Amino acid sequence: MNRETDSDSKIYKASGFIIRLSKRRYRGLVSNGALPYKPDKWSSPDSVSTTYPNEFEEPVDQFELPRGKQPLLVFVFNHQEQLIGIGLGKRVGTAGTGLHRLKISNIQNVSQIALSSYASMSEMLDVYENEVIKQESTLGLLLKFNQYIGFIKRVFSCYPEIAKMILELITGKQDRIEELGEKKEALGNRRAFIRGVLVGTGQGTEILEHFDPKHHPKYKAEGTGHYSDGLDPDLFSEIDAKEIRKLYHIPGFKLIQKIPRTKTMILWKKHPPLIIAEASKEPLLEQQTGASLVYYDEDYDTFVISQLIVIDDEMEDNEKYKKKSKKNKINQSLFQLSQDPELQQEAKDMESLYAEFSKSASEGANDLSSYKFNNNPFFITFRLKSQHNLDNKKTSQEMVLPIEYWRLFQESSEKHLKRHFNNMVFTALISKAWVGTAIEHPKLLEEWLNKVLNAGRSVIFAIKRKNEASDSTEEESDDSKMETNDSYSPSTPPFH
Repeated sequence: MNRETDSDSKIYKASGFIIRLSKRRYRGLVSNGALPYKPDKWSSPDSVSTTYPNEFEEPVDQFELPRGKQPLLVFVFNHQEQLIGIGLGKRVGTAGTGLHRLKISNIQNVSQIALSSYASMSEMLDVYENEVIKQESTLGLLLKFNQYIGFIKRVFSCYPEIAKMILELITGKQDRIEELGEKKEALGNRRAFIRGVLVGTGQGTEILEHFDPKHHPKYKAEGTGHYSDGLDPDLFSEIDAKEIRKLYHIPGFKLIQKIPRTKTMILWKKHPPLIIAEASKEPLLEQQTGASLVYYDEDYDTFVISQLIVIDDEMEDNEKYKKKSKKNKINQSLFQLSQDPELQQEAKDMESLYAEFSKSASEGANDLSSYKFNNNPFFITFRLKSQHNLDNKKTSQEMVLPIEYWRLFQESSEKHLKRHFNNMVFTALISKAWVGTAIEHPKLLEEWLNKVLNAGRSVIFAIKRKNEASDSTEEESDDSKMETNDSYSPSTPPFH
């Protein structure tokens, strides 16, 4: 069905996909947790993983995505032509000549339906007569719009119980996110910084796709919580008090841990492990006034600090403004923000604090391991209020400025900035400690943190642990560390 041939180079627009797995592929995916468990004669519950990733990738013929934001439903059948799961599809790259990689995630288990009600793939596709895939290939079967509608009707007639399941898969999570209302801004602010450090440390951002308010009912009921509360708890680990105390030597970290409701997690998809603590003195998400990032690289003993400024673009009714690009919307607001007395004072505070850091900083300009483009650790990040993207691993459009550059703009007569860092450039700079400074006296940083927290801001305190890998181990390239399409594979190595 719609299979590409040498004589037919047309690429079809996919409204849905059918994946039929070979026997070997099916068993492997069930065993490692990529597919929901379905009992059969060869496996037992004790031999099947119940952990994530609950997602996998398959090579399929090249295809175009449907217009708009229509979800791409993927129906997964096993080698016996039994429907075993329904997930959301995403094109994530190429898989060779004429092929795309189709990522199937959020797979819903249909094994709870009585086995006697299973209809085979051939029975559900018999409306297409001879268009059923016969071979043992795992290449997907693309459904164009009319075929997709016909197949969905057929699925509903065979499995009336899963109609609600499909509706939840398509709209459930987004509905729950929209119900967060004003809380989305505070959570989105935290997500922006968490995503940056995930990329910068090579951990990958797939974990962000699993954000769902259903993991934390208090978001809606009480208006409290952290961004990490909405992530699936199987994808990260919280650190116990004993391990947290081992990190108290890091300036500012002990103060953060003394704030009530601080949550600290550790991720170790790749080494070195990444620790992220979320703290705020203001418990209600909608009352929090912004976010700040404190990022510490243990390998280079380097701090980088960024203050997030949110630009409210949702209240602007001007049609001309609405048509502007996200970057131009931010730039248009910068002059007005540069005249804001509060922001001017915050920038002066950062400059004063850097001056104090510089007085106590160790000499090391000629040391390869401590060389920096710039020793000033302070940056300001601007983002639009409309860009929440709570469950998206992709970056939002943001503008990052060194504090000295921002201060020059504040004191100038310019109305727009012609140069700035985007997220990718900023992440690349902090990932290898090309910017930042060591902090010899923790009290200086603690005073600044207290001021930020007392102003109602939340703080993301991220620590990239020391890389204790052998020197003989070949280090990953910067390009590979920036790649974020790897499937997430949580593991539990010892804390170190």
